Amino acid sequence: MMRRWMAVGAAMLSLSLWVTWLLLEWLVRAPSPDPLPQVVPVKIASIFPTPAPIRITTTADWMKVPVVVFPTMLVSDPALWRRMHFDDWDTVPPRFRREGLSAIVAAHGHLLRAPRDWDGMSATDWDMIPQPVRAVAYMNMVRYWSGYYQVGARHSLARGATTNTLNAIVMAESWFEHRALSTSRSGNRDLGLGQASDYARETMGRLFSRGRIDFAPEADADYFNPWVASRMTAIWFDLMLDEQRGDLDAAVRAYHAGSQQSDSKAAGEYLSNVVQKRRRFMRDRTGTPSWQLLMSLSESPSDALPVRPPPSTAARERTKVPQ
Repeated sequence: MMRRWMAVGAAMLSLSLWVTWLLLEWLVRAPSPDPLPQVVPVKIASIFPTPAPIRITTTADWMKVPVVVFPTMLVSDPALWRRMHFDDWDTVPPRFRREGLSAIVAAHGHLLRAPRDWDGMSATDWDMIPQPVRAVAYMNMVRYWSGYYQVGARHSLARGATTNTLNAIVMAESWFEHRALSTSRSGNRDLGLGQASDYARETMGRLFSRGRIDFAPEADADYFNPWVASRMTAIWFDLMLDEQRGDLDAAVRAYHAGSQQSDSKAAGEYLSNVVQKRRRFMRDRTGTPSWQLLMSLSESPSDALPVRPPPSTAARERTKVPQ
């Protein structure tokens, strides 16, 4: 019996070995399958290209803050726009500078020449507008009031030179920051675009009450409204021109130091600063790379501004008190 099972086992083993040999033979002689196609790896970055982050600066409380951003943020991030001044844009590579400033002008360019819009905006409204657009709008506000009051006309001064001087004064005083505030050691506070001093604000209020000028703010806080501050800067400089008998340079010195100190060294240095800014930024418009670019982006074929104040401004003017 044992021999019979041993014989059966040997037969099954032989059969298994024979089947295995046949399978191996078939595998060896079977035709080779086609090779798999060679696949080139695809980089996701080549499908969705994203420029590498860049290092720029932003401004907070007149201090420069370095940050690293993706270039796409320069064309799409209003919060970033509000933290960048002209000199911050100068740190941006030229291609991204143009794209970013173009996007800002596209979003806010309607405010560049809009007296009726300016008249209804508060200082808080202007806080939300990027500084480069604010600067151009404020320059045009100065142009508006210079034309309205005919600043320098009584002394036969050229309108362009007078308006450019006014804008250079605003740049020297506040760099077009409508909330600019500086306090001296004596406690004097200079407010707004034109940095109206305590003396200037008190004097203009008194002149208004006597009917000498046609407008004066109700409160000091109004000087932070650029539409009001630009108007008062034009009025005050016109008064300085009258005091200095039409001498433009003397009026600039008096604007800074007062008529009694207009010949001081500080007044002379201030005049040099204003003249340099008037030539570089207003007349020649060479300025900085971002300044040149924004000037070209903000140019309009219809550059004329109206010469009368909007009705709502006129309605807010307090009634004059005759002398």
